[in-house]
Amino acid sequence: MAFNARESNPAAILLFGVIFAGLIGALLLGQSVAQGQMLQIAVLGASAVGITICLALGKNIWMLIPLCWLLTGRISILPLPLSVRDMGVLAAFGMFVIFYVFKKIPRFAPLNRFDLLLILNLAYLVTVYARNPVGVQAMGSAMVGGRPYADIVIAVMAFWVLQHVNLSIKEARFFPLLMAVGSLIVGGLGVLTQFFPATVPLIAPFYSGISVESYLDQQTGATSSGYRIGPLSILSLTLAGVLAAYFRPVTLLLFTKPLWSLLFYAACIAGLLSGFRSGLVYLGVILALSSYFYGGLKDLVAILMSLVLGVTGMIALQSSGIPVHPAAQRALSFIPGPWDSDIVSSAESSTDWRVEMWKIALEGEHYIKNKLLGDGFGFSAYELQIQMQAAWGGLGYIGANLTEAQLVTGAYHSGPISAIRYAGIAGLIFFTVLIVASAVYAWRTILLSKGTPFFAPALFIGIPVIYKPIEYWLVFGGFDSDMPKAIFGLACVNLVARAISEYRTVNQSIGQERGVFQPRTFLQVGGPAR
Repeated sequence: MAFNARESNPAAILLFGVIFAGLIGALLLGQSVAQGQMLQIAVLGASAVGITICLALGKNIWMLIPLCWLLTGRISILPLPLSVRDMGVLAAFGMFVIFYVFKKIPRFAPLNRFDLLLILNLAYLVTVYARNPVGVQAMGSAMVGGRPYADIVIAVMAFWVLQHVNLSIKEARFFPLLMAVGSLIVGGLGVLTQFFPATVPLIAPFYSGISVESYLDQQTGATSSGYRIGPLSILSLTLAGVLAAYFRPVTLLLFTKPLWSLLFYAACIAGLLSGFRSGLVYLGVILALSSYFYGGLKDLVAILMSLVLGVTGMIALQSSGIPVHPAAQRALSFIPGPWDSDIVSSAESSTDWRVEMWKIALEGEHYIKNKLLGDGFGFSAYELQIQMQAAWGGLGYIGANLTEAQLVTGAYHSGPISAIRYAGIAGLIFFTVLIVASAVYAWRTILLSKGTPFFAPALFIGIPVIYKPIEYWLVFGGFDSDMPKAIFGLACVNLVARAISEYRTVNQSIGQERGVFQPRTFLQVGGPAR
């Protein structure tokens, strides 16, 4: 008899598979315990937990994608070259493939013109890989370091899953919180390990995505600059993004919501103490755009004036002899003021170093051989050795230092130049069109979401997408990391846009049936929190 997916019971088949896998796992676990093989026990235990989570979530397993997206570190005790994000996406993708076979999920949403721009970018990257294969011995390539290709494939899998998801009102209400969990974990662990370096050996076996700089300084007796506290920037931007999505920023500023206002001011202080100029600018962008979408030009002017008053107050404190924290001075150093000259010099030298690296990268063909079409992701084994030795520091480089290591990998701290390194000027043009179009799409989606329960997720997802072209070109960017972000961002905007369209269609139909439909009805049903 031919196998018929429609006539089969997917739950029964899945249950049989789980029972079979459980029996095999029990046998292997017993053997591992008897032989004292703790690594195998850990792997089997983690597998059991993963299967249990997948079964418990069912069709809601797609939520693992936004939950794990920012968790780019590995679970170190597992012998897997996969990050937490990779495992979350692969679990959701695998389950959705099963659901797709048994026709138990909504159909794949139709592609729009923005999706076609994404397909154009992906098609071009295929040609880049074909010209510059990475890690494929059969093709005669000696290149390594093709991890960005894997990241893009993971992002495409996430896109495919989210195109099958219909976001409900209930899910929309906590979607920003779901997205924020990963970032808060990363930021929290970063702060913990930076201020308490002794915790690094305790955390590292379980999660690799932490900074070990303070721990190495402690072990070697070295002293790093105290002008920047990177993890605080992550916490600041995450808290600000969530609060600015759920609440009108002016109300938070005026303490009309005391608890949330305390968190809001904590996010602003964390942004200052992070020492990152780019992070502080992004924080201002989040508050400005959220204010505009919530209250129009009136709220935008109010929040901008508040930011100006805050900076003026910092300058006044510094001028009066009350020193502002060095990290805050560094974050504000791009604004003229009586800041400490050493701190300003440190910030300026960072900028000068980047500009010098850009000049070196663009000169000749030593670091970028094909500026028109790109050199692809990856580097030679010799260049990998340069990176490894530069990472450990000290003498004995292969004639290299940290700058050399970044030059050979394309880590130029510049979006456009990194795109030229990897995908050429042609790839830069394709990608720029994609992120600009996505920004326009996100702006329109936020406007359409006003007066619906999807306003908060539209803001939380849309503001980073809107800001991305400016950040990528003028502030900081990396083509290898920003391409997966662009794919995921577009998928999330699609998710919210479809939900808004369906919500408006359903409410319009109900209103027409009752004969009382008016556009203002949307403002009365699940409007934005004020």
